[in-house]
Amino acid sequence: MEEELKICTELQLPEKLLSKALEFSMAENPSIKTLRAANLSLSEKAFIALPKTRMWKNGRTLSIYLIEGSDFVKQKIRQFAVTWMDHVNIKVAFRSDTAADIRVSCQSGGGSWSYVGMDNLSIPKDQPTMNFGWFDDETPDEEFSRTVLHEFGHALGCIHEHQSPGAGIIPWNKDAVYAYYGKPPNNWSRDVVDHNIFERYNASSTNFSRFDKKSIMLYAIPAELTDGTWHTDWNTILSPTDKKFMKKMYPLKNCH
Repeated sequence: MEEELKICTELQLPEKLLSKALEFSMAENPSIKTLRAANLSLSEKAFIALPKTRMWKNGRTLSIYLIEGSDFVKQKIRQFAVTWMDHVNIKVAFRSDTAADIRVSCQSGGGSWSYVGMDNLSIPKDQPTMNFGWFDDETPDEEFSRTVLHEFGHALGCIHEHQSPGAGIIPWNKDAVYAYYGKPPNNWSRDVVDHNIFERYNASSTNFSRFDKKSIMLYAIPAELTDGTWHTDWNTILSPTDKKFMKKMYPLKNCH
């Protein structure tokens, strides 16, 4: 298995902030309870997942503060983050203070992670809501694309594709997964592995459909972590179904 299996941690809110987060969500998007994956016609269903209560209000502008990073790294984060905006009715505005909705750090060694959608608003303003843990001035564009698109997918409300309610087809080798993620650099306990790898979101509270091996929200799964016959490679760009699904969740004006 390659040493460079750099993965993202999807951060969950602490229990004490859950009620506050739900209040934010309902104030932002009162129609959130009416959204259903079934609203998409069978021929148009896409293969990515988005929890209903974490969606932003369609058409809103997300403010983003790049807390740290070299000028080069910041420019690359901006470049790839806005790629999503060609496919959703969400705009972004970069600013230079902690009042921003999304606050991005580049703390080396801290891994890459993000809170999901509206959860970002519940995080204290003096704390980051997203981190890129391995970017520097030598990072290639392919890696910037893979990681920035993935993390900003979380910021828009997307969860990991392998945790979608429709991802039951993965033939995990659980002992191998526990052993792998229990070692450095992750050092995950079995509970953390369960939460980040095996647990899936509830179908009744998530917009989703079939599993998409090409989704930017799916990171590489080596054959060594499955039954040996199933694997996925690194995805570095938005898949056609990423774009289609998100256009349905955040419809562009005059988009049919």
